[in-house]
Amino acid sequence: MQCNKCSKTIKRPLELYDGEFGCPHCKGKGIVGVLVKKPCVTKANAEEFRLSEIMFYQWLTRNAAYKAKGDRLLKEAVEFCKSAACKGHPEAILRLGYYYDKDFADNNKTEGERCKIAAAYYNTVIETVVAGYETEGDEQAPDAEALMKKAVKLLLNMLRNAPEEIKKNYDIYVKKVPIKLLEAYKSDESGVSVGIINDKTEQMYNVIAETQNKLRAPLTGVMYCSGAELKRLFEIHGQEIIDLLQRYGKYSKGLSLIFGTCDQREEYGSLQALSNAKLIKEVLNSVKDADRLSVYFFNNRGGHRFFNARAMSTLQREFEKRLEGQMFSRVRAFMKNARVNVILYDDDIFINKKHFNLGKALDETLSTIGK
Repeated sequence: MQCNKCSKTIKRPLELYDGEFGCPHCKGKGIVGVLVKKPCVTKANAEEFRLSEIMFYQWLTRNAAYKAKGDRLLKEAVEFCKSAACKGHPEAILRLGYYYDKDFADNNKTEGERCKIAAAYYNTVIETVVAGYETEGDEQAPDAEALMKKAVKLLLNMLRNAPEEIKKNYDIYVKKVPIKLLEAYKSDESGVSVGIINDKTEQMYNVIAETQNKLRAPLTGVMYCSGAELKRLFEIHGQEIIDLLQRYGKYSKGLSLIFGTCDQREEYGSLQALSNAKLIKEVLNSVKDADRLSVYFFNNRGGHRFFNARAMSTLQREFEKRLEGQMFSRVRAFMKNARVNVILYDDDIFINKKHFNLGKALDETLSTIGK
């Protein structure tokens, strides 16, 4: 993968909380999507897209006995499509998303990685439809509204069958889809709803369990639930969570997990730590089933790409400063702006890191959520 901004080769991009990708070199965002505010159809990109479609059709109708030729046709179809998409051709952008969606491009990537890239291209089509499409010469632009509807259908169909790591961030991937279209297309032809996890109890537990991941663990985040859902979380998974907290207590050298609640209706306040069985019982007895709650966590250990143990300790101190006193307003603003569950990894902090100031990088990350 090559960054569209600094042109450097990227072995593994930054995977950001909102489903976009970033460059670890220049820290530019949106490097996977086509960086054009107004897609256009020119003679050059139209010709490349036509060649791509011809080769893709030839690949689809190929003689299975000629595997090498078939592989070449598909590879060239994808490359021509990429070139046309990077030059702004709207149908090429959609087709490129389809190639990643159906595993025709970058087979060396995992299914989850390909789904993220496909979602980025689908959302590029959805997001830019308002601007319309410019044309050059006699070239004809596609119907923008029809293309957007096709992108929405493809996106939702992909999410229906995507890996769990993608489904759990469903709200993030569909946030650019118009509400009317989301409601119209959220079920397939058989009436089966998109296969996301609707049970917030399981959503929350999956995030907590993911802190054990040695390859890539969540760093921090906010999750929303009702009082009833919080109670059910500990009713079903209470012992597992308590075992985790006792094994990696707040002051231990292992994984540190700060897990708390905050009623968003309060003007001021602080998070109530749920660090042991006694505190958990007190909190569960105090909340009402209808309460609207925020659950905030910080994970000191696990698999993190960019920060060593010393940096993680610094980050933890910076987070804890923001959970008390006047600095708590920054966390409250983060919660208010997030609107949906937001799970941050160290990639999200690293992209805002300038020099050695992790506190400023943290504040920049929190302040950009939901903006």
